[in-house]
Amino acid sequence: MRIRTLEKKKDRRGREVELAALQRLSELADNLTEADSAKFAALVRQLRDEIGVGSGSEAGQDRRRVAGLRLAAR
Repeated sequence: MRIRTLEKKKDRRGREVELAALQRLSELADNLTEADSAKFAALVRQLRDEIGVGSGSEAGQDRRRVAGLRLAAR
């Protein structure tokens, strides 16, 4: 979305600099995975260990039941 609004910007030089920065950010982000994020890992740990959310948890089982019911309803 930001790129579309930048394309309308009158300051050509400012637009080019910001578009280049967004392109570089996109390239850097493409190489990141969930494993690269300490905050994401901490969130997963907290959800799994402290709150009890996960594939073997009641919430995970409920999610699979709902998916099964949706599939059966088709």
